[in-house]
Order: sequence, then C-alpha cells, then structure tokens
Amino acid sequence: MRRVGLLLVTAAALAAAVAAAGEPPPGEPLRPIVVLPFSALSPGPGRPPGWKEYRFKKARKATDYSLVEDDGTVVLRADARGGGSLLYTFVDIDPRTYPTVRWRWKVLDLPEGTDLHTKKGDDAAARMYVAFRYTPELVRGFEKFKYKLARAFTGHYPPSAAVCFLWARDLPVGTVLRNPFVDRSIQIVVRSGEADTGRWIEEEAQPARIFEEAMGFPPPPFSHVAVMSDTENTGSDAAALFGDIEFLPAREPYDAGERDRGE
Repeated sequence: MRRVGLLLVTAAALAAAVAAAGEPPPGEPLRPIVVLPFSALSPGPGRPPGWKEYRFKKARKATDYSLVEDDGTVVLRADARGGGSLLYTFVDIDPRTYPTVRWRWKVLDLPEGTDLHTKKGDDAAARMYVAFRYTPELVRGFEKFKYKLARAFTGHYPPSAAVCFLWARDLPVGTVLRNPFVDRSIQIVVRSGEADTGRWIEEEAQPARIFEEAMGFPPPPFSHVAVMSDTENTGSDAAALFGDIEFLPAREPYDAGERDRGE
C-alpha cells in the first residue's frame, strides 16, 4: 500500500465505521464482525456508503468500483484499466479477541507484466488489506512529523503498518514480501494464477500473527480494512469481485505477545 493510501481520513467517517464494525458491548456473546457489508446494499455504480476511496497520484485514472449482483448476492466489483485506487473503511477491533479475518473474492481478469518486488510491476488483480492502529515504535525521524500533521488535520493518527493478502499472477502461494512503496506493508500471496479465476474463493487469515512475526512485538488493534484492484504501474487490465469481509472470534485464546512477557 502506498504511504498515503490510508492517511487522510475524517473523524465523522471514523465514528460511523466504529459503530458499524466494532466489538459488541461487554457481556454480549461474541459473533463475527461484518465490516460494512456489500451484501446489505443495492446494486449501483460508485463506491459503497461508508467506504472511502483514495486514488494514487501516479494513476492516470481511478479503479472503477460498483456494486453488482452475482449468484444472487450483492458484491463489490473492481475494474482497473490502467488505473488504481483503493477503497477503505475504519474498524476498531482487538486482534486478541478477533484474530481471524475471512473474506470472499473472485478474480475475473489478471493484469499483465506484474513484478510485485518492484514499483514498476506492483499491480495485482485483487488485494485485501488489514491495517493496524498507529504504533510509535514503527515510526522514525521525519515520518513522525507527518503522522503528527495528519493527526492535527483529522483528530487521530493514520495506521503505521498493514498486512495485504493478494491474488498474484505468477508468484507461488505463501510468498511473503514487503510492498516496494511502503516497507511496513507486508504482502502475502494467498492465491495465484488463472486456475481459480472465474469462481468464488473463500479465504481466512490471521493478520495479527503475521504482524507479530514480522515486527517482533504484539500488534495494536486493527484500524482499517481496504480492498483494491490496481494496474496503474503496468498499464494493463484487471477485474475482481469482493464479497463481505468479517472478523471471527478466537476459537482458542490468542495471547499476543506471550513470548515477549516470558510466559
């Protein structure tokens, strides 16, 4: 994710998203948290209510997002035709209580000429991001000034790290790499190639564990969720569908940072 991809936000949108995608009141049974579901909306052009769009400065045009019906369910469609923009929303979720994210996606068209190790080839048919609340330990030097400036304008800090789960064209599943634009965005290839294109695939992952393994300390709360299809670097075409995204309560206790406390 580009450094500014999750930067400028509004306090009003944050408050609305926390209400829609936060944890249940104390004493309530734990149920999956669905993040501003597409399935509850009506088909139509443009970004869904409650989701914000960020267009990359380099992109000649934005990704075309719309709500469409597929197999009787309303989903998000992303068409990238030599362009790129990100859809994101806000959450406030404890990764110890809800460590697992689950989503559905269907890739229709894979971009050409990608190389996720380089800025020039950093495009993908489908990406799903989970970002983490601002963590001072990850920010150094002049970057701290940028975060303070963002907080002055928005009332809160932008996230300082993210895990991106993506559908690559040719990298092996399980490949882990840093985003060439932002080194604190960890990219995980969870699906690759054309074999599964054209059909819905359900995925599950644990971004908090990935964060802890990469950063060496327990993760802060989840703060953002984002989806994207982008081809602004290669100038090619890609298309994908995204279903609802949800966070699942822990099947067994997840004690983030247990190793750090020596227990």
